[in-house]
Amino acid sequence: MVLQKKQQKFQQKQITKNKISKAFSLIELSIVILIIGILVAGITQGSRLVSQFRLLSARNMT
Repeated sequence: MVLQKKQQKFQQKQITKNKISKAFSLIELSIVILIIGILVAGITQGSRLVSQFRLLSARNMT
């Protein structure tokens, strides 16, 4: 009887741990959002540089 109760408590703790470990932490989500922000900023700056280079090369052709 006592052994069964201990087994049940152990199983409940394992289930609780599994539920908790399946979720992302706030730190992990923050890091992902930060990386996405850096990538977006880099892409917008890169496209701006490309368009400036095109304008400059078009001016130099004439």
